[in-house]
Amino acid sequence: MSNVSSSNSQGVRVPKLRFPGFEGEWKEIFLSEFSQFLPGLTYKPEDVKTDGKLVLRSSNIQNSQLDFNDNVYVDSSIVPDRIRTRSNDVLMCVRNGSKSLVGKTALISDEHSDLAWGAFMTVLRPNTNNTLLYHYLNSPSFRKQVFPDLETATVKQITMSTLNRIKLLVPNTDEQDKISDFLSALDKRIEKQRQLVEALKSYKRGVLSAIFDECSILHMTDINRWKCYKIGDFLSPRIVKQVPSLDAPLMAFTAEGGVCQKGERYDRSFLVKDENKQYKRTEYNDFIYSSNNLDVGSIGLNKFGTAVISDVYEVFTIHNAVPTFISEAIQRKRTLQNILRFRQGVIYGQYRIYADDFLSVEISLPDYETQQKYASLIATIDARILKESSSQRCLEIFKNGLLQQLFI
Repeated sequence: MSNVSSSNSQGVRVPKLRFPGFEGEWKEIFLSEFSQFLPGLTYKPEDVKTDGKLVLRSSNIQNSQLDFNDNVYVDSSIVPDRIRTRSNDVLMCVRNGSKSLVGKTALISDEHSDLAWGAFMTVLRPNTNNTLLYHYLNSPSFRKQVFPDLETATVKQITMSTLNRIKLLVPNTDEQDKISDFLSALDKRIEKQRQLVEALKSYKRGVLSAIFDECSILHMTDINRWKCYKIGDFLSPRIVKQVPSLDAPLMAFTAEGGVCQKGERYDRSFLVKDENKQYKRTEYNDFIYSSNNLDVGSIGLNKFGTAVISDVYEVFTIHNAVPTFISEAIQRKRTLQNILRFRQGVIYGQYRIYADDFLSVEISLPDYETQQKYASLIATIDARILKESSSQRCLEIFKNGLLQQLFI
């Protein structure tokens, strides 16, 4: 950031990073002086229509962008003018059963003006023509004032009284515009990168369909190389347990990250009183699934390496098949549906798919040479997705760092 310099001032009302040419302390005001708080629409089931006025809800905010894959419409006549979006409004989820969704925001553009929003949402309407409000609401400065309330609240929500007591420091209008323009340009770059990652994932789905769908031209070309097997012809349970060690740390297995470090959500080590408790050992390219979360993606290869994981997971070694290829084959929709038929309810509300049942499921695979050919193509695409996803994450980290230093 050659056009941003560190502030030399020691005043508490001056940000750590500042664009050249701006001086003086920022002014402290209440958030209510900088924007209006507009609660959402309350409607009845009979007000819902197949078309009409779109009502924005928490599901319409994805990755800080408006998303229209899950829409609700109501009769336009019940929506007053005050509950219609304008350009530069900030839509915020202020109440939800999931704490992680509370506080997420999306910026309203000209294209999405004149929409309604639901009762669990609030629109913050800025008193300026820039997007500084949107960026402030995503900054640590704002969240530090709001989220202590959420730690102890029985209802996960941001109340009007919470918003009314929030204070912020703002510069003059010219500096507001400079910060807004820069961060908005960065948001566009991040969104472009996100779209590239999604396009690559879509491309991979297309390639996998061409490989595995029986009616595709590519599949038909190699049809004589494919045969029907049982999963157990290629996978065997790994029956090794041990205490966690430096060489085999205790890890989680998640839909998002595969074998990965335990976050707060998955760390239950404080409940374990026995220091000698043993866990299932897993090695690189083992195949793993979670009976409870298999249908939402907790299934696939260990790409981390040697580790130990909870007994709730099933762990398998792979033999006489290319790991990348058979993993994708098992995760095809039809195969997963056949696996899920064996899922049984057990105590404590958990599910269980026994290893023997899993291994008995039929699967169609080509010969080893063909598997290698397709696995090489899949690996190339995966490497590109990983590279571009890393670039996206770097941009997001860069922006988060700026939000920490551009706002006081």
